[in-house]
Amino acid sequence: MINIEKYRDKRFRERLKTEQVFLESGFNENKEFREKLESLKKFLEQSSKELSKLGFPVDEENRIDYNSPYFREIYPLKERAYKKACLVEKRKAILTEHEWSSEEEKIKTRGEQFEMLKTALFSKFLEDFYVLRTSKYDDVIHHLDNILIDKETGRVVCAIDEVTVKYEDKRLREKERKILDMNFRGGGCLDFGLEVKTEAGKPKIKVAKLQKIPVFYLPLSFRAVEEGIKEFIPSKDKYSAKEVEIFAFLIRKLSTQIQKIKKELRQKAKLTSSVLVTSTSWKEGVEIFGKRVEKAGNSIEDLKILPKRKK
Repeated sequence: MINIEKYRDKRFRERLKTEQVFLESGFNENKEFREKLESLKKFLEQSSKELSKLGFPVDEENRIDYNSPYFREIYPLKERAYKKACLVEKRKAILTEHEWSSEEEKIKTRGEQFEMLKTALFSKFLEDFYVLRTSKYDDVIHHLDNILIDKETGRVVCAIDEVTVKYEDKRLREKERKILDMNFRGGGCLDFGLEVKTEAGKPKIKVAKLQKIPVFYLPLSFRAVEEGIKEFIPSKDKYSAKEVEIFAFLIRKLSTQIQKIKKELRQKAKLTSSVLVTSTSWKEGVEIFGKRVEKAGNSIEDLKILPKRKK
């Protein structure tokens, strides 16, 4: 049980209270839900195997594996050992802070479940991308959960952070401002990143430290995460109405953020006193991702099972 009152920050206490209600609700102990969650895990494991066959250094969770021999190309042994030590200490601190007894207990949280669900849905519906979870190092240290690699250009066009909150929650507005500021300071970075080149019709993977990556955030309610897992079909050829509904919602959120970023860029460009740390690479990433998101939005209509939005 989380000792909420020991934390001074009021907003953090409120967040923990919401999380505790979820954990104490017994939903994770529901047999049907455990089976659905296990089914989702197996889907991600199968997706990881497919990526591994293409040469991607990923683990069974669909994460970039920072322990892969691939990364010896950019990190000498001592530096890799240092980064691993930093990660171990940080993860211990996180487990202690939230009073989770193990990584297995962490999977009960909404945030972890949303990250799994989001990765699975994007793997199903975003055919123009390789969808990967970031390495555990970049997840914990740089707070980025997913990267999308454009199959046509082979570049990482964006990184995604997720948040599970009530939509009226101030955390959502804070997250939006934080992500916008990160983009205008130059974007996100990955210590364990990947670049892809296509040779003879097959992807050739190159490891790289990446900077100036466009970053977006995706919100989803506790109830939507719950329903998405319950109705998830572990097949890339089949999908439920709820999966399409959630995916459509996430695409709309991404589209809105892209438009907002472009609008603020235009406004800031008019202010001669503003210092805008954006690069050509970052802008190109936003443009490429914007076109792919628009295409994904249009393709949703072809699925025919999307419930009509209430006016």
